[in-house]
Amino acid sequence: MKLHALAAAALVAVLLPMSGAHADVLVDNLLEPQRDSTLVESRLWVAQSFITAGGPVTLQSIELWLGLRVGDPALTAELRADSAGGPAAALAAFGLPLLSAGLTQIELLSSVPQINLAAGTKYWIVLGVSGPGSLGWTYAEGNNQAGPGTLGDYSYSSDGGVGWADFGTDNPYLLRVNVAPAVPEPASVALLLAGIGLLAARRSKPRN
Repeated sequence: MKLHALAAAALVAVLLPMSGAHADVLVDNLLEPQRDSTLVESRLWVAQSFITAGGPVTLQSIELWLGLRVGDPALTAELRADSAGGPAAALAAFGLPLLSAGLTQIELLSSVPQINLAAGTKYWIVLGVSGPGSLGWTYAEGNNQAGPGTLGDYSYSSDGGVGWADFGTDNPYLLRVNVAPAVPEPASVALLLAGIGLLAARRSKPRN
């Protein structure tokens, strides 16, 4: 295969995931039987972990079973890295729709940044409230789940998401994480383009 054809094929292979790949379910227990709901408030933040599968992916969207809103709480919804003490540094912040004051229902988090998730890595979805008001997050009756990923342990914080207490893995919170094939980092794309340009320039030089 000629040099230009090889370069074009490599470029397509790298850029194809950026063209709007179909979303796949990483982990899902949204439709499992419900046990109860936890009221998230300023004195009680909640975090549920999930673990990615064998390959890197790009986060597309997150759905949670939420509701039972009281007042107009200032909400925090974050994706956090993992540490020995539970949720660690925030990797992304999400927007939440106006939640129902009635029963919980499936809600799609808005403004979810499409960030890359590493293979076989634990992440946390954290919900918290600052000031007055509260919301409910429903958890499952049982541990059934679907998808190549895994739901892990859940934790609670009584100090605004600083310190966390682990409460095990049974009856996890209801959620669905949707992903797509990993998007190349901008630096990787730039490096590939520079390499293709260099090869093309060398190819175009006249022979002696």
